[in-house]
Formats: sequence, structure tokens, C-alpha cells
Amino acid sequence: SAWHNDGMLENKQNTFDDFISAAEWLMENEYTNSKKIVISGGSNGGLLVGATMTQRPELFKAVICDVPLLDMVRFPKFLIASLWRAEYGDPDRKEDFEWLHAYSPYHNVPSTEEWPNLLLKTADHDTRVDPLHARKFAALVQEMYPKSLTLLRVEKNAGHGAGKPLHKVIDELEDTWAFVFDELGIDIIEAGFPIASPGDFEAVTEISKILKKSIPAGLSRHSKKDIDRCYEALKHAPRFRIHTFISTSPLHMKHKL
Repeated sequence: SAWHNDGMLENKQNTFDDFISAAEWLMENEYTNSKKIVISGGSNGGLLVGATMTQRPELFKAVICDVPLLDMVRFPKFLIASLWRAEYGDPDRKEDFEWLHAYSPYHNVPSTEEWPNLLLKTADHDTRVDPLHARKFAALVQEMYPKSLTLLRVEKNAGHGAGKPLHKVIDELEDTWAFVFDELGIDIIEAGFPIASPGDFEAVTEISKILKKSIPAGLSRHSKKDIDRCYEALKHAPRFRIHTFISTSPLHMKHKL
């Protein structure tokens, strides 16, 4: 479609410009400010937030960059990424190299006073986007901004994301939202989330029941085992871990535990 064509190959910068414009509009219309914006994207969306943070770092408080493409000069050399040259271009061609290098996050980390804190997430068995993108970007940013917070979360025995067991999904959500709340200075008790403390088995049990009811029949056996494992772990978890699990459940608002 014309809409897609306007955001691929030599037009890829349009996608970053649109994203930046959305943040600017929110601030210009006084919905928020740069100290309250956390952006997040995964895979191609990881490239999106990676490019926008390098182009306009002053707009964002923090960035969550998940299983990202970040080295756009060498991306076709790893795993299946050579198949994506039709979308991004071929860096071995001079014309394509010029636009790829112009926005490649790894090659455009600026030296600036305002730089957002960063949570990079990848997995050691990702067969789509090589984890080297997140790793080398983390190393570069840590070197350039040693006083800034740069976190690299590497999930063991996991891939690009699809089919991840529920207990791994929950662990990742805990880490991600803990990062967001900390960056925005949100006190999860004052924010109105349910309070659970060690031994608050009733809250955890109720969540377990709700999650099991929401699972499609075909996935029921394996997913329910995952939930049971999570339940056993959460029974003995510290207060913050339990109550982060409650607050980040996608069913939380619907069921009002």
C-alpha cells in the first residue's frame, strides 16, 4: 500500500518523524512533558524507538527497546535478516547504504547533555533478530554515557517472543514495569494498585483462577501448569514482586481485584 511504501526503504525516516511529531504534539498541547514520556518498541519497533532516541533524546525520560534492530549497516549478515533487504534496503549498495547509515541507531548515538535512561531487552536464542544488536548498543551507550542508566536484560532459553512460557512473560513484565514506575517516580501504593504482602495468598490465588479461566481450551494444559509454577513462586515472594504481578496483569482493570 501507499502508506507502507511511504515508510520503507529510502522513506524509512518518515516513520521516525511521525513518532517524534506525536511526542511533540502531546507536549505542545500540555498533555505531558519530556520528563513523563517513556517510549517502548520491539523488533522493528525496537528500531523505531532506537532511532527516535538517537535523533531526539531530549524528548524522552526513558526508553524500552525490545529485541531490536540497531545496526542497520550490517543487519543482513546475521540470521534471517538478509530477507529484510526488500523492506530496509541493501547496505552493500551505495544508495541504500547512505540512507541506512543516516538513521542507523548504532551509528548515530549523539554526544549530548540530555540522554534518556535505557532498558534493552533481548533473548539468547532469538533466531530472528540477533541479540548482538542489543548487546553492542548497550556497550556503546554505557561507554558514551557512563552516568546514565543503561540496562541490558537477556532472557535465557528464549527467542524473539512468540510462544514464551507464561512464567517468563510475567518475569519480563515485572522487570519492565518496575523500570517504568521507577523512571516516572510512581509509587504503586499511592497510585491505587492492590496491596499484597508476603503470605497474601488470597490475592495471588484469585489472580491464578482468573488467568486460568481466560486461557483457550487448546492451550489450557500447558498454560495452567505455568500459572501453577508462578503461583508457587509468588506465595513466597517479597511484597514488591507479588504486588507488581497484580498491578501488571492485563486482567487487572477488568476484574478489579
